[in-house]
Amino acid sequence: MKTHVIAMPHEATTELVDRLESEGFEPQIWGGFDNAWENRTSNVGWKLSTNHTFEYDAPGQNYKIGGKTVGILLGHWTLWKALDYMGNEDSYHIMEADIKFVSGWRERFGKAMRDVPDDWDMVYAGSCCTQGVSEHVRGEVYRSKPQCLHWYIVRSKALKTLIHTNQKAESPIDIQLVLDTHPKLNVYTILPRLADQHNTDLVS
Repeated sequence: MKTHVIAMPHEATTELVDRLESEGFEPQIWGGFDNAWENRTSNVGWKLSTNHTFEYDAPGQNYKIGGKTVGILLGHWTLWKALDYMGNEDSYHIMEADIKFVSGWRERFGKAMRDVPDDWDMVYAGSCCTQGVSEHVRGEVYRSKPQCLHWYIVRSKALKTLIHTNQKAESPIDIQLVLDTHPKLNVYTILPRLADQHNTDLVS
């Protein structure tokens, strides 16, 4: 399966590619933005910030997301732009470098994709925070508004919506998707998720 993987410059991409190839993927590395400058003592790397405040759950607090969060958002957004401009596939697997597959994922993935309705725009194979926002469809497929982006599949026809609804860097990208993008697309989730993240405890 052709796959685009967002990875930081400091990550061991050779090991990452070998690991994904062993799982049956054909990974292409998309260089992310090493923008975690809040705790950096040197001037190496990006230093991108945002003018937009996140007011959804803290109105009047003037909260702005930090550099690392801006960098993660730009990693996904620039990849969507590139795929929309140069891609020629009907759909794309997109992963983050810290993906960790669960046992038996392959068989479950094949069955779930057969159960996904034909109208799908995005399918989350890796996700978090799905409780209370999911409606069962069939098998392990749910209509949902998930968070976390360590593995999702997106149709090419949905790329322009992703690009258009995420022009501002005002919240973490997975939350922006829930608030501004998911209402405009047909989004499904495979539950329980097929992949976790290394060194991260995810909420179901």
